[in-house]
Amino acid sequence: MRNLILLVILTASLSLHGQPVLNADSVRSALGRLDKAIEQKYDYRSHRHSHPDSLRLVVTMSEGRQLVDTYLELADHYSRIQTDSALYYLNQVVQNTEYKQDKDLQQRVTIRYADVYAVVGLYTTATETLRSIDLSRANAETRKAYFHACRTVYGWMTDYASLTDVAQTYRDLTQQYRDSILAYEQPGIGRDIVLADRYLNAEQPDSALAILFADLPRAEGTERAYIYYNIAESYRQKGMPDAYEYYLALTARDDIERGVNEYAALPILATLLFEQGDINRAYAYMTCSMEDANYCKARLRSLEAGNIFPIIDRAYNNKVKEQRRRERIFLYTLALLALLLVAAIFYLRRLTRKVASSRRQLARANRVLTQTDKLKEEYIAYYLGECRSYIESFDTFRRSLLRMAKHKQTDDLLKELIKSDSLVEDEQQRFLSQFDKAFLDLHPQFVERFNAMLRPEARIELRRRDTLTTELRIFALIRLGVSDTAEIAKFLNYSTATIYNYRSRVRNTSIYNKEEFEQRLMAL
Repeated sequence: MRNLILLVILTASLSLHGQPVLNADSVRSALGRLDKAIEQKYDYRSHRHSHPDSLRLVVTMSEGRQLVDTYLELADHYSRIQTDSALYYLNQVVQNTEYKQDKDLQQRVTIRYADVYAVVGLYTTATETLRSIDLSRANAETRKAYFHACRTVYGWMTDYASLTDVAQTYRDLTQQYRDSILAYEQPGIGRDIVLADRYLNAEQPDSALAILFADLPRAEGTERAYIYYNIAESYRQKGMPDAYEYYLALTARDDIERGVNEYAALPILATLLFEQGDINRAYAYMTCSMEDANYCKARLRSLEAGNIFPIIDRAYNNKVKEQRRRERIFLYTLALLALLLVAAIFYLRRLTRKVASSRRQLARANRVLTQTDKLKEEYIAYYLGECRSYIESFDTFRRSLLRMAKHKQTDDLLKELIKSDSLVEDEQQRFLSQFDKAFLDLHPQFVERFNAMLRPEARIELRRRDTLTTELRIFALIRLGVSDTAEIAKFLNYSTATIYNYRSRVRNTSIYNKEEFEQRLMAL
């Protein structure tokens, strides 16, 4: 009973704060309403165009400041619907005498130009346009509009910056202009939206939600869409996918019903639904997004949609093909049953041939293994004999030195010791020559395949076909499993630094990166 009371209190508390309890059914309902809105998109667009039609009628009967204000209203109307029209009406303002005489008007028109350039995706032009404004001569309203434009432009530039440090620079500028807006904006929904945006930037979604839900009942138009979108972002940060998807759907539906063509929520929702496997909706939403972005000439949104649309389109086409395939399978089931026996016989014959082929390949592999084992036995016996020969040679040398020492033949003993240096060197060369021959017998294609991994100008040519160069010996040892530089140096009687330099120099001439080079080397 106590737990039930606590649950009721918690639910009531959420309701008091305007935050509904959402689930999968709520999301399905919101998506259904969005589907209907998209079906009626052109009706909403026609209704939206009725307002500029009346304004254009005013244009024919206006002059002076009233004409300028009407052009500005038309430009604002089209800024998120059709940027070509927005630029047209701004150009009409610029050609008006009122514009040339009013410095404040010039600054406000410049800000509007920058806003349209940003929607089109001309960020450099937008920022240069904004930098041309002299804020020292601007009034409070103009400064506020300037800060809003800068926050929007640098916010979008942050999202599409390819370098981390550049993105951070734009993020800092976005935060700076966001703070400037808060300093100039009067208390109200507009200021609350910017404040909630700052909370979201600081990853404080609960603080943002408290503000947004308080303003939602009295918000309308663009403000309502911004609130819905920021609520969605808040729930995304809180890790609540149902609520995130629900408010994205509300935002998208609000955009469609207002006849807006430049928006962010619908393509995000399409991507989210695609990841969830709802390909039909994802395709419909992304198609709608691309159509509207192209109609508006909003290059930013076109790029957003264009990045994911080919993937969704391919998945959608694959799904359609799969559905058609299933239909064909259903229609031709009886015919296929008649062909199953023939197919089974054909398959068994192919399988029999594959088995026979596999047996032949296995027999060949066994013969190769037998030959390889025999070759290994021969080389083991060969190297055992060589080791015994080395032991006998050094024992003979030791006895000779011992005999000279007993007979106090100091001069002869010294000569023999001096000659031992050349003896060691001769044995080292003999050992390397034997290693080269043995390795090339085991891997006759090694040099050719190794050179194929190098750039043409860096390929190694052998002086003799049965003698490897130092570089090739190093990588031959690595191929045999001796990869430690110190071990290779000891084996070849070189310094560790020399071996390291050889390895680095050859690896730097490879057509592959380090990891792939070493993988391919071990496969030679």
